[in-house]
Amino acid sequence: MNYIVVHLVTKNHLKVAKLIKKLFYNHTIVLIIEDNLKLIEKKNLPKHFKLFEMSHRNEITNFFKNKSDKISFAFLSTAQARYEMVKFMYKLLLFKIPIYAIEETHQMYLHNGSLNNYLLPADVFFVCSEFEKKQFIKQKYNKKSIIVTGWYFEYNLNDKKKAENYSLIILNATNKNNPNIVENFKKQNLFITSIRKLISNKLIIKPHPLENKNNYNKK
Repeated sequence: MNYIVVHLVTKNHLKVAKLIKKLFYNHTIVLIIEDNLKLIEKKNLPKHFKLFEMSHRNEITNFFKNKSDKISFAFLSTAQARYEMVKFMYKLLLFKIPIYAIEETHQMYLHNGSLNNYLLPADVFFVCSEFEKKQFIKQKYNKKSIIVTGWYFEYNLNDKKKAENYSLIILNATNKNNPNIVENFKKQNLFITSIRKLISNKLIIKPHPLENKNNYNKK
């Protein structure tokens, strides 16, 4: 039996785990959740996936020690520089488990070409756009390991003419989840309302993955 390790931070990342299971149907999915962040509840996770909590380091170490030769890769929903995450990535490197990481926000664009939050090494790094890829290459990342996948949230805008009727707003995290940011829901909603008054296009609002989309204006 072969395994794929999938790291989750929020319940939104579960969509990726299900997609990976669909693509690699002959693998057993092993979920790793960052229980100390308390952003995802175990009761909401599928029972047919094997589960470890990141704080239980000995259990994870024993699993890697016994099954590392059968683990195809580890997929990280983020690779941020948090204490538990650094320890976890160290174990992956120690047992020579390939690391795939995804950039789920347009971080280079949002931060004027500056790298924000992500801790690599990763053997394969999926990014949101060609712009993001160029910015990572400028910072000396190996271009052969960077793959542009686009934004994985689907809005069925494959028709170019239909897509031209939409405008995309990409929002940062609020100060609820990042104390270093001055933005809050009130300011972001005011911004969205102002944009609606300026353009006739329909808007697609892309909140930060940690935010609750129900906090944003629907009209």
